[in-house]
Parts: sequence; structure tokens; C-alpha cells
Amino acid sequence: MHESSAASLAPTLAQLAALALDPNITRAAERTGTSQPTLSRALRAWEDDLGFAIVARRGRSIELTEEGRILAAAAAESVERMDRALQRIRGTRTANSSPSGSCVRSARPWPAS
Repeated sequence: MHESSAASLAPTLAQLAALALDPNITRAAERTGTSQPTLSRALRAWEDDLGFAIVARRGRSIELTEEGRILAAAAAESVERMDRALQRIRGTRTANSSPSGSCVRSARPWPAS
């Protein structure tokens, strides 16, 4: 089995989340602004990198594997959390009328050892 970090999946989160909503490669590709062949190649590359199948291919249709469902659910949750964070940031920036928001500095963010 291959070792892969969550960071290596970062660009794929929206695509995995789209597959969680609708396990149809063409519609998932459309939903994320990419083409079906590009998403299909990306799926195969991710599977090679991870060392396990994300989808089971059945002719022209696919079905998420158990591993794929776990990853897709986590991806959907991550995308949703990022959307909420961006909404919060945008709301704060609008309220502050500051292009960069605000920053709070601490001399020591953790207890001394």
C-alpha cells in the first residue's frame, strides 16, 4: 500500500465531494468545471497514488467503493467547512472595511518549556 498525505488530495476535494453527491463522472466533472476525461485520468492517478480503488468501474458507470465513500464523505465535509470559513472571512472583511482583515499577534503562542 502506498503512503499518501491529506495534502496530496487537496486539489481533489471538490471532485471527490462532487462524486459523493452524484457518482457520475461526467456530471461530477461538469460540477467542478473540468472535463470527463480529465476527471477519469485524475481518478486513476489518485487510485495509483493511494494504492486502492476509489471507484468500481462497471462499463460506462461507476460506483464508489467503501474507501471511495469514506474519502468522498470527508471531502464533502472539508469543502463545506472551507465554504463556511470563507463566508465568515468575507463577512468579517465587509464589517471591518479592511482589505486585509485584522491580525492578532502573541509574543508566545504556547507555554515556555
